Amino acid sequence: MRANPLASLPRPRLPRPQPSRASLRRPHLRPRARQALVTVGTLLAATGIAVAISGPAPQALAVVVHGHGHHGTVLGWTSWYGSYHLGDLGEAWCIDHGLAAPDADFGYVPTELTGVDPSIRSALSWAAGLPVGDAHDAAARMLAFHDLMGAQYPFGRLNVDGLTPAHLDGFGGAEHAIIARAREIKAYGLAHGHLREPYRLEVNITEVPAGAEGIVSVALTDAGGHPVPGVNLHLAPTGALAAHRHHNVTDGAGVAWFGFRAGPGDNGARVHGTLPSTTPSTWAPTTRAAQRIVRVAAAEVDGTVAYRIVEPPPEPTTTTTTAPPPEPHTTTTTPPTPTHEPTTTNDTPPPPHTTTPNHTQ
Repeated sequence: MRANPLASLPRPRLPRPQPSRASLRRPHLRPRARQALVTVGTLLAATGIAVAISGPAPQALAVVVHGHGHHGTVLGWTSWYGSYHLGDLGEAWCIDHGLAAPDADFGYVPTELTGVDPSIRSALSWAAGLPVGDAHDAAARMLAFHDLMGAQYPFGRLNVDGLTPAHLDGFGGAEHAIIARAREIKAYGLAHGHLREPYRLEVNITEVPAGAEGIVSVALTDAGGHPVPGVNLHLAPTGALAAHRHHNVTDGAGVAWFGFRAGPGDNGARVHGTLPSTTPSTWAPTTRAAQRIVRVAAAEVDGTVAYRIVEPPPEPTTTTTTAPPPEPHTTTTTPPTPTHEPTTTNDTPPPPHTTTPNHTQ
């Protein structure tokens, strides 16, 4: 079974689906009417009247494998409301009404929904791309698909917006929840019905120096330039760029942001996303008349951006040459020549003065 590339919700654990015999869907019959049909069948068998069944016997007796959903009645039509398992095609939903249930043995091949408005085709594809939930979600999904395709039920054209719990029977008390979910799926599809491929993903980056904070901004649009909101995008850093977050969802303007820190050298990022195609993956049987089916159709968008931080060249290195010390220089000091005779100081005291007494009388 092929995995749904758009699924992001875990699938609930449900009992393994049991095969059931393929049969034409039929309106809900009153007990008396059903009893009459049984009686007629018994009489035919008793009288030996052969009843021819058109188509090869192996196809008429093929085994239909139900997926998630409910057996119930909606607007007078009793049937299986949910998904089918179709071998290699995986899980799928019928988009027609009043034909045999789909089976992998009916030789399904891709088909185009000719005559269907492009907006309805895009809405159908986007609705099919929603993550699959429980049995209630599976039943609601089929009702939304039948609504978009204009199915005519015994009590009138199916319109999930006008359904009430009184129009449903056999859903185990989940009628209100199934109707509410069917309206959500239909509205989600129609809200994206105006989109057309190819999608365009524009990626920009703010060039900041190494060590600074920058932003990678992404804008997702369709072929007509319309923004595509609600798409999960993944950013993978390249080079020295360090992203602060790796996932973000486009807003109402189709824009998403990713913060980063730049590093020296190359800084870049690759942004990738998966979203529903605007052309549904529809398949039709080739071996007998039966219901067409729709599967998940995914489109991918991808964009890259990068810049390089050039480190400034290093400062030039200044070489200092140290001269050898000079040779020792001898200086001779000549005492100054006196300009006058040197003065001699005699510190010897003079001899004592002798006085000769005069004795002449």
